[in-house]
Amino acid sequence: MSYLFFRVTYIFRPETHIEPKFGLLPGYCIMSLEPANVREIRLAMNGGQYHELKCLEPYFSALVRGDKKHELRKDDRTPRFEIGDVLKIVRYE
Repeated sequence: MSYLFFRVTYIFRPETHIEPKFGLLPGYCIMSLEPANVREIRLAMNGGQYHELKCLEPYFSALVRGDKKHELRKDDRTPRFEIGDVLKIVRYE
């Protein structure tokens, strides 16, 4: 199983903005990602905000290459995605 760790650095939620952008429906969010360092991963896995997400192969490869730096997801988790959260993105085939 292949996986990567990223830290959320920015979140765009359409319900928090007056004008709809990108044709994005309420209930979804766009997250800007940066690779997480070892310290951030350890803190997140020991009680911090940590989410494990599946990612299909072509998109996972784009993350590995660094071509994909944003993630579009349904914002239905409790607790919600927040800036500083660590995402474990697992390759899903």
